[in-house]
Amino acid sequence: MSEPAKYNINLCHNQDITTVKADVLVSSIHRSKNLQRGTLATYIHKNAGPEVQSSLYMQEHSELVFGQIVTTPPGRLSRNFKCLLFVCLYEWRDGNEEMLQASVFSCLDIASNNKHKSIAFPALGMGGLKYPPVKSTLAILKAINLYFRDCEQTSLENVYICLQDKNSSSVKTFMDVTTGYLESLHVNLGSKSGGPELNIKGHQQFANTLSGDISRQSKTTIHNTSPASGAGSIQAASMFPSLIQKCKSGKDVAALFTIQGNKNSVIYWNIGPTFNPTQNTVGVKAEVSLHIPKMFTAFFGRR
Repeated sequence: MSEPAKYNINLCHNQDITTVKADVLVSSIHRSKNLQRGTLATYIHKNAGPEVQSSLYMQEHSELVFGQIVTTPPGRLSRNFKCLLFVCLYEWRDGNEEMLQASVFSCLDIASNNKHKSIAFPALGMGGLKYPPVKSTLAILKAINLYFRDCEQTSLENVYICLQDKNSSSVKTFMDVTTGYLESLHVNLGSKSGGPELNIKGHQQFANTLSGDISRQSKTTIHNTSPASGAGSIQAASMFPSLIQKCKSGKDVAALFTIQGNKNSVIYWNIGPTFNPTQNTVGVKAEVSLHIPKMFTAFFGRR
């Protein structure tokens, strides 16, 4: 059996997708072909100019069918792209990730058939289409993996995925799942030279942004900002009155009552009290962390 093609997956955090240097730019589109519907399509229309919308309206069908992909010139985006691909997708319903996976595969195939070497995707489905981040991420990654596994003579070398979701938790999930999925691929490939290389652009900015979000807001989600660790944690806290005044050191008392699991396992848990001497309150904190890369490695590595 021949080795899969060598290629690069480039995660670009907080980068305007229209500024990526790639041969092909992919966007979702409403079935009416109206670029004023949909956040990314509207943004592309604004930057590419009227030529793109005119090209869409001149094409044969008045409305697109779900799963259909149409190609247009890049308009004013020609400095960075050679063509645009628009994908018509359903809003999220259980099972729609299969169409998303097929659409991503088709975009890659169209790009290669036209001898292009690079293609830029948004995190398709994660915006207004309301796909769950894990479902969207896995559909995109599976399509990319299957394409390069099956199409050994492809002209494509670089796949860019731009993460611009305002929800930092969704972006973190995308990064974690990507890291875990690709780690599992390398476990299965063993010493083979084929397969993907992962590059993350803007990770430090992502980590700083995420840390700032957490420090400014009282959230129920805690994030580990290291993409290699791939840990996402969920914390639930409820506050109630207490006799905290009797405790000189709330931190030391909390340590006595805290119980936790093994930090090196796939699932880590930590339960214990929290104290606020200033407000005379005590809280109960429960934290559960799922190590996504380890989960993928444990599951796929045994197969």
